Amino acid sequence: MVSEQAPFDVWIEGNEQAISDEAKRGFVIFNTKAQCSTCHEGWNFTNDGFQDIGLASADVGRGQFLPGVIKMKHAFKTPGLREIARRSPFMHDWVDRHARTGGRTL
Repeated sequence: MVSEQAPFDVWIEGNEQAISDEAKRGFVIFNTKAQCSTCHEGWNFTNDGFQDIGLASADVGRGQFLPGVIKMKHAFKTPGLREIARRSPFMHDWVDRHARTGGRTL
């Protein structure tokens, strides 16, 4: 999927009027208290890594391919957040629970 330039991109380039004050406050929370940027980083908002976010599932994720690596059991690739509204659901069936908890491990 190819993204057009988003208002967020215009804001990052220096146009303070490109996004709302609410969106700016949300970005601060994204990068601080919510710690989303720990995994959702960079221009496409993913570190392309695999994480176990602590949601119970019979699907062992990356652990299927790396059974000897405990950290990979139930680990799934961090999805990018670009164009998220156009492709939801974008991961496994538990993504909405992850988003509703603010990314906190349950």
